Amino acid sequence: MDPAFSSILHLWFAFISIVPASCYKPQSEAVSLLTATEQLADVYNRLMQLKLFIILLISLYLLASLFSILLLKRLVIQKNRIISLNNAMQTLNKTAMDLQMSHEEACNRKEQLRETLLWKFNVLHKSVLLKSEL
Repeated sequence: MDPAFSSILHLWFAFISIVPASCYKPQSEAVSLLTATEQLADVYNRLMQLKLFIILLISLYLLASLFSILLLKRLVIQKNRIISLNNAMQTLNKTAMDLQMSHEEACNRKEQLRETLLWKFNVLHKSVLLKSEL
């Protein structure tokens, strides 16, 4: 016999001897394969649930981020309005103080003019009285 044929024949006999030995417990292997399949399906389902939960958490995080950005934008707009109103108030206060100072200066000028005129009239009156006595 050819040695290659002999080795193939030995392998064939070895295979034939293994197959009937493994066929004696077909239910236990089928059950173990079924439980392995169920375990793999269970692991797959858990991974899918975890993936869905992570997607849900990320979407909630994105919604919260969007809400906070919109809220911060609104706060910035309000602060800008307050700052512009404060600037307008300061300008109006400065204008009011300038007007008040100019009004006070005008009143002071009128008072000084009045006092000067009264003094002149007093001097003229005294000079007229002096001339009449002479």
